[in-house]
This record gives sequence, structure tokens and C-alpha cells, in this order.
Amino acid sequence: TLRCPQGGAKIRVWPNQYKGPGEALDLPHEFEFGGGDISVWVEGLETSAAPGDVVLELVGTVDGEEYVDVVRLTVARLRLKEATFGGPHHPVARDNGAGQYVAPHWLDNNEDGDGKDPGDQRYPVCYTRDTRMQVAAKVLLAPPDLFPGPFQIRGDGPGAWDVSATGATVNGIEITIPLTECPTPFLNEIDFFNPMEIKWELSPDGGATWLNVGKSDDRVYVMLANPVANSLYETIVDIGCRNADGKSNANDGVTAIWGDFQGPIPGVRRKVMDGDNNVDGVNMRYWLPANSTPQTLAGMLASPVGNGSCVAWSELLHETVRAQGIPGSQIYEVQASTIVNPDADGFLVKNWNFGHHVRTGPLGGCETAANPDDFQAIPEGPAPPDASCVTPGPNGTLGTAPGGNDVEADGLFAGTAHPYLLFTGQWGGDPAQPYGDQAGDVANQPGVAGQHNAEPPEFFYNHYVVRYGIEIYDPSYGAGPFADELAHETTSILGIKATLPVGPCARRDDPARQELIYIPR
Repeated sequence: TLRCPQGGAKIRVWPNQYKGPGEALDLPHEFEFGGGDISVWVEGLETSAAPGDVVLELVGTVDGEEYVDVVRLTVARLRLKEATFGGPHHPVARDNGAGQYVAPHWLDNNEDGDGKDPGDQRYPVCYTRDTRMQVAAKVLLAPPDLFPGPFQIRGDGPGAWDVSATGATVNGIEITIPLTECPTPFLNEIDFFNPMEIKWELSPDGGATWLNVGKSDDRVYVMLANPVANSLYETIVDIGCRNADGKSNANDGVTAIWGDFQGPIPGVRRKVMDGDNNVDGVNMRYWLPANSTPQTLAGMLASPVGNGSCVAWSELLHETVRAQGIPGSQIYEVQASTIVNPDADGFLVKNWNFGHHVRTGPLGGCETAANPDDFQAIPEGPAPPDASCVTPGPNGTLGTAPGGNDVEADGLFAGTAHPYLLFTGQWGGDPAQPYGDQAGDVANQPGVAGQHNAEPPEFFYNHYVVRYGIEIYDPSYGAGPFADELAHETTSILGIKATLPVGPCARRDDPARQELIYIPR
């Protein structure tokens, strides 16, 4: 008979190691003994208050005489509680503006054996290449005074990035080692440990015996050089290291990082999860929706949908490069040149149709009926001479042939600096921002996709890009790099905009000359 006269609530007894429903033994339990061994598995349920406070007895009767074998057990709580990274590391900032991640970087707050639960911590850590990380650890061992010691702790990390056996300090149930330097430096390149898993062990007898206490799992980012970003946001170190992993020089690093921006659909995503175990992985977007778009990198990173303007997107690329310690990146503001076009106040982003229209002849009178796709600006019948009577509809292409003495013409205000009138629309699809005139002759059409936005706003008063070296990168659209400013202009826009008394007007962009200016910011 197997019985437990003391501490029975602290254990559960199984007939074998393969625990199954209904298989646990109710104590006392009688065995039919026909020779051989009797073996059971004991599972700890509640930590012992003192060593040996659980008593198991195996009682056998032979020829009416009782034999008792007594075993005293201790249910020990042996858990990795926390791990802290130190040495020449760079504090990482939360995307949501709540400040930097601080030690401990890994914490099992509810002591269930992992760092994945609410209240636990798996904070990101950032180092520079060819440096050595340092790690401290805390292990819980209860009840206290279970082993005489001396205690040591060691950690088995990926490859050669281990924490050597180090003498530990005991304080009650807490056993700790101080920051201990890894003997192996990081490789001389950008690296991303996703995660860096360290399996920790405790020795209660000076290194003769080693007991598994659990593992820590933190994302560790290794930068090309010491970061010079204004704030080392979690997402900018993530974008840089996950894309440029393995790169060992600045130009290769920038090219690899830019590759993520070049696929504007679905967009550049934020880190998959933050250090507090909150799921993220949002594909950041450009002006979607257009009525509530943050104008800064901080605002875009904190946005629930990752929405940001060209200012935010230029800062994202610029700061991601600077986070790797790479110099030579500069943000530029793009404006329409008022020297080339004195009334200019913006530009039309591809694509637009500059359409012809129908005008009354020299004798007056409208003799043309508009096709269904076009707009009848003046009804058929009496009308002044040389007046616009039929204009293109939403597609910007005139589908109506002039009748009678009417003529087809190009530009409602031909001979002026901005001869086209913008057809009615909603800027960025926002009903609260209407523009144009139904009688306009230049109409917005499906154009170049922006980040996670198939149809960004159709015109802007300014725009922001990044220059690295001599080339221009347009992160809002994932466009480039461009060899010079004119190449960026002719690829990106179709017209120059001016707000005049008659309404918003435009002219075609001249591909032979630069009509935008690029101002360093």
C-alpha cells in the first residue's frame, strides 16, 4: 500500500510518466505484488514550506508482518525569474511614446515558466556589432536552505553566445548572478536574434550537478555602428535589423533596408510584438484615412493603424538608417518653384488626364450635345462666342465631337500659365475636403500606390523625401532611388497647381526643366 500521511496536498502520484485523464492514483493505493519493482511518478503541486515536509510510505505485509519504507520529499520551486542585459547596449524606446524599456529585460512575473503573459516582460535589447553583451540572471529556489551550495548559474545561448558559469549570491529564495560578459563578441555585421534564447541552469553544489531552470527569449538587435537616431524606437531598429541582417557596410545596409519600402502594397510593417507581449505587426500606411493622418514619426508609430504623412515616412526611413549609425541621410522638403511658376502652390501627383473641351464658335451659340460621360457646361442654344460648352467628365477624356460651328480646344484658359481647371473631386477620398469644378478639364485618375494605400491624395502643397548620398528616395511611395531631382520630379508628378480666382488650376509639368525645388530640412 502506498500512502501519504503528511503533505498529500502538495503532490500528485501517477503510475507512469505519461499523465492521462483519470490515471492519477488515489492515496492510499494498494498494489498487487507478484515480485519485481513497483515504480510511480510524483508530480509537485505546491511548494514545500520546509525541506522534507512531504512523507510517502510504502507498506507491505508478508506473513502477517508489516514492513514500511519511508521517503521524505521536498516539492521545490525552481524557476528563472528574470534576466537583465547590460554592457555597451543602447536603450530601445517603446513605439507608443511610453518611454524606454528598462531592466529587467526578461521577467516571468507570474512564475509559470515563460515570459509571454500579461505583466511579463520580453524587452528588446540593442547592441553594436563586434561588442560583447553582458547578462545577469535571477533564479527562484524554494524552500530556502534546500541545498548547502555553493551555487552557480550559467546560460546556454545560440552558437557561441553563452553566459559562463558564474558564482551566485543567495538571498532567501533568490539566487542571482551579476552582469556577466559573454566571452564571444557579436559578429562584425548587422544581426537580428529573433529571439535570442538562453537556456539557464543552476548548480547547487559548485558545478558538480546542473539543474534546468528555464529559458529567456528576448529580441536582440545588433547594429552596424552606434545609433545616432533621435529616438531608438522599437520599430526602426526592427526594420533595420530584420532587413539588413548579415550586411557589413553602410551602402549594403541602406539598400537592404530600402528593399522593404519598395513594396508599397501591403506596406512596411511595425515590429510583430512589443516587449510587453502586445501583438502589433501593423502594415503602416500613407494618408489612409486622409482626414486623420499624423504628421510625425512618433505619431505614425503610435497610430493604431500606422497612418502617417510624407513627413512621417521620410522620418521613418531617415531614422531607420541613422539607427544603424549610418551617416549621409538627409530629409528634403519638396515644393513647386514660384520662380519657375509664380502662382504655383502645389503639384499634381500621377495620374491625371488633361482633357480637351468643346467651345462655341465665333458666332456664338452652343451646337453640341454632350455624350453621357461628358459635362454639358452650357445648354444647347444661345450662348456667347468662344465659351466652354462641353467639358470632359470624371475620366478627364473628351468623348464628344463638336457640332455645327463649335470647336475642340485644349485648356479652358489657353494662353495662361495654368490653363486647366481641376475637375471636382474629394482630396484623398475625404468628403470633407472637396475641390474643383464640374466644368473642369483635368481630372484625377487611378495613380501610383503609396504605402498600404492604392490611391493616396492626388495633389500636395509640399512633399518630403530622403537623400542618401547623391540619390533621392521617396519612402511614401516606395519609389527610387532617383539619380537626381529632375528624375524624381518627372517620375512622380504630372502637373503644377495654382489656386486662382476661378478655382484650382494646373499646367502640365515640363519634363525638360525642373519645376520643383528640394530644400534640406
